[in-house]
Amino acid sequence: MLARVLYALPMHTRHLLIAALTAVCPLAPAMADDGTPAVASPGPILLDTAAAFRDPQPSHPAPQPGGQSPGPSIDKPTHKPYGSAGSEWLSFGLGYANDFSSDQAAEVHAAYSRFLGDELEFCVELTGWYFDQTGDNAAGLNPSINFRWHCFHDEQFDWSIYGEVGIGVLLASDNVPDMGTGFDFTPRAGAGFTKALSSDGTRLQIGARWAHISNGRIEGDARNPGRDSLMIYAGIIIPF
Repeated sequence: MLARVLYALPMHTRHLLIAALTAVCPLAPAMADDGTPAVASPGPILLDTAAAFRDPQPSHPAPQPGGQSPGPSIDKPTHKPYGSAGSEWLSFGLGYANDFSSDQAAEVHAAYSRFLGDELEFCVELTGWYFDQTGDNAAGLNPSINFRWHCFHDEQFDWSIYGEVGIGVLLASDNVPDMGTGFDFTPRAGAGFTKALSSDGTRLQIGARWAHISNGRIEGDARNPGRDSLMIYAGIIIPF
């Protein structure tokens, strides 16, 4: 049909039309004798060039059983909870003692403690003392051991109240008390309070105790004046 229309046109018109069709449709398929395409022409290739500029689709975490999405991961503490058997701790603090007479003293201490069982704490402590007293003032080192029972606390051990007993030895640069000796025993008993300050295990500690100093009559009654003081102290506890 197309061929008949072309042959019906004048020669110069026919040439112009063929030239125009060739320019517009350079990929026109070859025609068979019966007017059908000899070879099927490929369809157009569509490239989605805008895809390179689209934001990627957010990936969603797989739902958990029950239809709940997983929450953010939370780092769990690596130490055992305070007050639990086997947990270990370090503490650092300051204290002040006064016998309500003529003698007073200040101290700095560091301690290691371990809970032997839930609520029951064993503590090894080293204290440095300065004694402002009748006679010559003195300095001393005082290693000691303490047992603490955290008898009152909340379920999570966010706070605790404890009672304690202990004993140590004092090695002083001069006689403590005056007219005594430079070697003494230091029994003590008291109570204290701890409170969690942060999720990493850091705690506040405050306490008060009866603090005794005497040499146990190792050089007779005449050189064993003894001293009883009220001591208050405060410090920080951290996991070991």
